[in-house]
Amino acid sequence: MNNFEEDLNSLSKEFKNSYEYKEYMRLKPLFENDKELKDLRLNIAKLTSEGKKEEKDRLLEIYNNHPLVVNFEYTKEALYSTIRQMIQILSD
Repeated sequence: MNNFEEDLNSLSKEFKNSYEYKEYMRLKPLFENDKELKDLRLNIAKLTSEGKKEEKDRLLEIYNNHPLVVNFEYTKEALYSTIRQMIQILSD
């Protein structure tokens, strides 16, 4: 393996060992499989298709303030920020 491949493998390992990555991977299945959140997503979509804006907005506020959604979105943004920084470093 050449130095570039070794560096890339090392970077990949470091990334996968980062707090942001581990936390994202822990939260993602919880977020996707939570029954309450699934029901809210379905109801929000239904209300959207029915044009019931006020009811949809009320459910959307409940959804967006759910602790799991808040934590997942915060962690996702932190992970994306790390990725953007890595891209910037690699492109320089």
